[in-house]
Formats: sequence, C-alpha cells, structure tokens
Amino acid sequence: MQSSIKNRLLKTLPQHELIRITAQAELKKLEPGEMIYESGQMERYAYFPTTAIIALMYSNKGPAFSEVITIGAEGMLGISLVLADNIAPCSAQVQCCGYAYRIPGDRLKHEFHRQGALMHLLLHYTQTLIMQLAQLSICTIHHSLLQQLCRYLLENSRHSGSSEQLVTQQYMATTLGTRRERVTAIAGYLQRSGLIEYSRGKLTITDQPGLEKLACDCHRIIQNEYERLTIAIRHRS
Repeated sequence: MQSSIKNRLLKTLPQHELIRITAQAELKKLEPGEMIYESGQMERYAYFPTTAIIALMYSNKGPAFSEVITIGAEGMLGISLVLADNIAPCSAQVQCCGYAYRIPGDRLKHEFHRQGALMHLLLHYTQTLIMQLAQLSICTIHHSLLQQLCRYLLENSRHSGSSEQLVTQQYMATTLGTRRERVTAIAGYLQRSGLIEYSRGKLTITDQPGLEKLACDCHRIIQNEYERLTIAIRHRS
C-alpha cells in the first residue's frame, strides 16, 4: 500500500498504522488561493499533501499577509491538533493546486495517543519544522534577494516534485517581503541566464544545478533535515 501513498510522511508508517489512518482519510483536491483556515479559527482536519502546496501565512495587524513556511508532500498541516489545542495559530492558504489527504482531527488525535509510530513521526516532524523556521529567519536577515528567490523556487520544486510551478511575481514578492519590481528584475536575470522559463504565471526550472549554485545554503540545509527525518523514522521502524 505504501507505494500508492504520495505523501512522504505517511509512507514511512508501518502498514497496519497506515491502513488505520487512511481508512478515515479523504483525498481532497485543493484549489489555488483556497483558504483552508484563518488564524484563530477552529481546526477540524489535518492535511497531508500529495501534490498540493500549502502556505502558512501570518498577518501583522493589517490586511497584508506574509508567508512564513510552505508545506508539500514531505509534510503535514495541523500539527497543533495533537500538540496544543484546536485553534489555528496562523492562516493556511493553498499556494499550488493539487491533492491532499484530509483526516479528521479527532481521528488523528486518537491515533497519536496510541503512542505508536505516528506519535514518533509527528514529534520528529515538529522538530524539523522548528529547524526550518529558524533557518528561514537566518535566510531573511543574511542572504540577498537573489539567493532567497532561488531558494524559494527550489523549495517549491521539492514540495511538488515538479520543475513547473504556477506562481505570479506579485505572490513571490509578497512571500519574500519585497516589491514586485525587484522580483521582476531578478526573474528576468534568471531567465536570461537560462535557469528558468517564465511566462504568464507559469515558471519552469530549466537548470536546477545552476539555480542551486546561486541559492544560499539554506535550501540544502532544510532538504538535508527532511532527509534526516525520513532516515530516523525508518530506522526506528
């Protein structure tokens, strides 16, 4: 059954736990721009993306949002369901359309409190999220916008498992906390350098090794942490 599961977290679970959990799951299509929940709302479901990318968004007492972290097929949305209360600490919005397994929160809690593989998996994943947040804070302070944009594009590719992304320059600018004109200039440079192709909101990475050379080490560090998470869980199993 693991071979048919596209979420990389769920795939690490033992067969018997995976069957129990997915029996209660719904494979749901998520549309771009869809708000899964807003900050302060009650969370009712956990989401394990397969092809969708979900962005966690924070607001600074105004209408503008800033993206802090994105979640793809290597992660899950709704960790506060089992670690805290059911109140969403931030907003969650679909960045790229695709699918995710949606699991009722009470079912996830029940499985978590059995203290089996899922509990250890989600605790390891929480540690990985904390490290990623810390690394992205360092990235924002110390690295150039060019490095950050390259890191962002590489992360999206890792999340979706595809070199193609549907993303506007305005969205990238909002995510990175800068003006659209600056993103336009950098995207133009990357396209002229043969690293990406970009037209009408569709971006394709055409030279990933070249993009990795321009990106900061944050992309590699975060990727290594997710690989370490997978190895640790499989070793424990």
